[in-house]
Amino acid sequence: DLVLLPSPIKPDTSTSTINEASPKKFYAPDYCFLIHHPLTKTHYIFDLGMRKDLENLPPYLVKHVLPSFDCTPRSPADILKKHGSREQQPGNIKAAGFHKAELWVGPTCCTYARPGYPVEEDAPTLSETLPTDSSRRVVEFYISDEELRKTGDERAGKVEKAKKDGLYEAVDLSRPGGKGWIGLGSFNHTFDVFGDGAAYLIDAPGHSAGHQMMLVRVKNGLDREEDDFVLLAGD
Repeated sequence: DLVLLPSPIKPDTSTSTINEASPKKFYAPDYCFLIHHPLTKTHYIFDLGMRKDLENLPPYLVKHVLPSFDCTPRSPADILKKHGSREQQPGNIKAAGFHKAELWVGPTCCTYARPGYPVEEDAPTLSETLPTDSSRRVVEFYISDEELRKTGDERAGKVEKAKKDGLYEAVDLSRPGGKGWIGLGSFNHTFDVFGDGAAYLIDAPGHSAGHQMMLVRVKNGLDREEDDFVLLAGD
């Protein structure tokens, strides 16, 4: 089951055309999805969006990024408290990224996201997001250097170097089970999250290392013979 969590505001489509002579700001939603896996009776949050206390973002983002955007974020935890069932409350959701909850990140994420602010003054991430004291379980899915080199991936060797630099303390480097990493469409590294074809996590490095997408199988009505898929993509 896949649910798009409600947004605080609705898109304004009246300004959806581009006029280079008069720059405008556009509504750019950051979607958060609630995923329910019926067989294991577990819930997951995919993408946590922007934190609502924007003033506590890294100073670099507050100074250089926020002035360009009108952000009105809501916490996924608050949304679930208002709209979710008892099973969907923050304390019962795994891999949601809530405080002290298990957090899944993509391959080589910690090479970019650590050490974070305030250890690194101009960092775009916070040190507390990926703590080194084991207060939150951080799982980074691992692709071996051998596999990366097969496809000419420039990330080969980065994790080993980052380990020596101390950037992987209290991080669980996890190799996917089952068939391991498989190809899916134009993506070289994808794995079956639950082992039943319900969801595939896709390694899709984009604006930052560790960027992921997910392909989720959904039922579109009981009378449909074939399942549909929803691609939770990004930049």
